[in-house]
Amino acid sequence: MTTELQALAKPVPDNWVHQKPGKFAADYIKHGDAVQIALSKLAVPPSQEITQLIRNADGHVGGVVLRMVLQIDGNTVVIDEVGESERPGSVDAVKSAVSDAYKRCLMRTGVALSLYCDNYVLDQLLAKKNPNNEGNDNAE
Repeated sequence: MTTELQALAKPVPDNWVHQKPGKFAADYIKHGDAVQIALSKLAVPPSQEITQLIRNADGHVGGVVLRMVLQIDGNTVVIDEVGESERPGSVDAVKSAVSDAYKRCLMRTGVALSLYCDNYVLDQLLAKKNPNNEGNDNAE
């Protein structure tokens, strides 16, 4: 049987991967896709709390520290991550910073981690580690 952690660590489908334009181009998944992964793989939806607003020199919100509490395979996991707004001072600066932090928190559980690794093998390592997997790497 696949654990929740194994399910979270599966690479995201290629058609969910997008690339940011510009000189700092990077692969990413949309916020809604990250939420879908969390809600479909975890028995309990994660909770979240903004623990800090980060302001730039002009006093505009440019980021947040988000605390996410998850129940993964019966264990409580608490993750704090920083999220950045690409448009500090805008009307949606907090919203975009929370979205960034949310995805970063989930990445710490394996969600879309494959996008940040040249040689992604976490899903395979977790499958080997799980004695209940019964040799079926495709167990859901």
